[in-house]
Amino acid sequence: MQKTKFWIRTIALTYTLTTVLINSSVYASTEPNVIQFVPPPPPDTGEPTGRVQGGGSRGNCRNDRSLMALVPVTKTAEKSYVWGLTTAEHPTLMFYVPERTTAETVEFVLQDESDNEIYTTRFTLTKTVSGIVRISLPATTSPLIIGKKYRWIFLMECDPQSPSNSVFVRGTIERVAIGATLLEQLKTTQTPLERATVYAANGIWYDALTSLSEQDNLNSPTIQTAWIDLLEQVGLAPMARTPIVWQTDD
Repeated sequence: MQKTKFWIRTIALTYTLTTVLINSSVYASTEPNVIQFVPPPPPDTGEPTGRVQGGGSRGNCRNDRSLMALVPVTKTAEKSYVWGLTTAEHPTLMFYVPERTTAETVEFVLQDESDNEIYTTRFTLTKTVSGIVRISLPATTSPLIIGKKYRWIFLMECDPQSPSNSVFVRGTIERVAIGATLLEQLKTTQTPLERATVYAANGIWYDALTSLSEQDNLNSPTIQTAWIDLLEQVGLAPMARTPIVWQTDD
């Protein structure tokens, strides 16, 4: 039986973010980025494009349209893709849940390319909760296969009487192998920030974000600066300064 646990580290994180933002505002013009994300080549043009910001605007769902997936949007001449890479068998995905949400239930579903369900979870969201939600695939689920793409959807049921009005974001995650060069680079790292920097430089978005956001790292001003840098680089600046709501499954 799965149990969902939430830790809201708002006070400590808000204090840390305030300190970081003050320092960032003073040195923004002279300090280089702590971390640099290098986008990988875009996926095949036949891939679904996805949706990075909440869709659905009727009825009670209007207030929840600022739902966001913490994923880069990869643009080509023809399309834009909500898509990212991971090396993990059981990766972590993150989503921003808006303030003053009317949603009561949240659902996350992950499917393979044949629409087979790999993982699904549902939990109740209190109306006072806002911030970033982490969803980690449990070790009991089937591991992601190298070279395969998986489609995910994160849905907020803000109107129980009209499920079709639900707000959602959707996209794709692809697992890639750890090549010889990346492996050698990772062997030289000793801290979460160093690992995140290596992953970001190699275009491995999900692993870079996960390395920075692990529970024990939240109070480090250096890591918070890197977190803000990373999200701002892919157009997610408003989400960079919000508290994290931790969600894990046993």
